Amino acid sequence: MNSLFVVGSPWHAVLARAISKKGDSVILEQTSAVSAEAIIKELDNSGLEVIVSVKWDDFSLKRVGFKRAFFNPFCIFNALRKLRKLIPRMSYENLYVFNVNSPSTRLIMKYAEVESVIKVEDGVCDYLPFPLLAEHGLLKTILRGFFVRLNRASEFYLAPKALGYDRSLFFFPEKARKFVNQQSLLSYKKQLLSVLSDDSKDIDLDLSNSCAGLIIGQTLCEDGYCDLDDEVDLYKRCAIAIYQSGVPSVLIKLHPRTSAEKLSLILGSMSELKYVSVSNGSYPVERLLVRGCFKVVVGMWSNPIILARPLFDIESFTIMPLIALASGDPLLCKIDDFLKDNFEDDYVTLGVMK
Repeated sequence: MNSLFVVGSPWHAVLARAISKKGDSVILEQTSAVSAEAIIKELDNSGLEVIVSVKWDDFSLKRVGFKRAFFNPFCIFNALRKLRKLIPRMSYENLYVFNVNSPSTRLIMKYAEVESVIKVEDGVCDYLPFPLLAEHGLLKTILRGFFVRLNRASEFYLAPKALGYDRSLFFFPEKARKFVNQQSLLSYKKQLLSVLSDDSKDIDLDLSNSCAGLIIGQTLCEDGYCDLDDEVDLYKRCAIAIYQSGVPSVLIKLHPRTSAEKLSLILGSMSELKYVSVSNGSYPVERLLVRGCFKVVVGMWSNPIILARPLFDIESFTIMPLIALASGDPLLCKIDDFLKDNFEDDYVTLGVMK
């Protein structure tokens, strides 16, 4: 029997390609047009067939909005009923799910005819013992709960006591304590590197230097953690620190949401550092790391930072403690403390780089 994957990001698609067998299928969760396009490109010629495409806007309470909910109070119920009709009638051996906070994923878990449900790591946030999303105020929580119950959708939106997984796949299974029957995703390392290597050949960058440093651009000013000038200055200080450690060249890979203003400021700031180049491409960072050209990678707390050593044999360093301290944001501080305590070998502050 074949398997079914619920894919909601390009990284999900990469993992699905590494795990899947010929004849397996995909339900695509479309969080945005850009994301959907990247997923479809990732799955092209992979042997995985997209059989259903689900629009995130139909299920997201935030995107539904108060006005739409007021004039169409049963919009979520109708969207869920429509999706249930789209779930294929055929039986599958395994259902692989990533983002289990997604209402559409939970509905598919309930109604798809499968022998087993397998939870696959959806990023570092899966290891956190506390919710990553900010809590709502009392009134908003009451209205949200009322609307969800009105639409008979509590099990798809409200925090469940338990979700029915038969096993789970994680890069650090011993640290995924809130999931059952943990197995290692590193057992698929060969297949994963093969998938990443195939598509990395299309990246138009001069990566001939086999001893470079990589800085992963963030959205710090957009998310309110610092102002634009401070973020640009942070990248400059990181580049200088990497260079002074003996790494002869540095690439800054900007975040896909980088504005034209930020790009212009970064290019201007780095112009005096002849060893620094800047990339504004939309490809995943992992496609750079698999090229074997980097000695060190610097970022916040995303997958490439935590996975750089076990997956790509590259040293990684985080600037997260610097941002958490400067911003005083309680959630960032909480995440930073947890990662320091639980990922001490793969979450190392940039200041200790030798």
